[in-house]
Amino acid sequence: MVQQHALNIIKKALVFFWAIWFTVVFLSNLANLLRVFAILPKTFMFYSGNFAMVTKVISIYHLPHSFAVTLFILVILLEACIMLSLWFAAFSYLCNMKYIQRVNMAFLISMFLWMLFLITDEIFIAYRFEAAHFKFFVAQLVTLLVIHLLPDDHCKKVGV
Repeated sequence: MVQQHALNIIKKALVFFWAIWFTVVFLSNLANLLRVFAILPKTFMFYSGNFAMVTKVISIYHLPHSFAVTLFILVILLEACIMLSLWFAAFSYLCNMKYIQRVNMAFLISMFLWMLFLITDEIFIAYRFEAAHFKFFVAQLVTLLVIHLLPDDHCKKVGV
């Protein structure tokens, strides 16, 4: 029973980890965008620097600056959805309220982001980013498998 409880804590901690991690990613990318639009001063040091990488990566096709901005905004919006869905899943998991469907949806959206990045890496020949994107994709897949394959506390209580 103690071991199952510990496993349950580990599973919940993993969902909270991803919620926190995506929150930091979202906020640092949002700060980066706000610096690009000069809403935040250049002296504001918490920003991702990812916009400069996006601009450099898409430059091989001589696409306009507006394309980089649009792409970056779309990524930030997707990250916001991921962040919110992970927090919703984490708190649902904490309260044992239909958590598995919410966890699945949050991870589906987040793994979709990594799949998009991997495809984009190929399109823009950005192979130096591909390994990192693939590692994040696999890490999330492993997390989802851990959540599904390790037993839950409540399974004993309801006779499952």
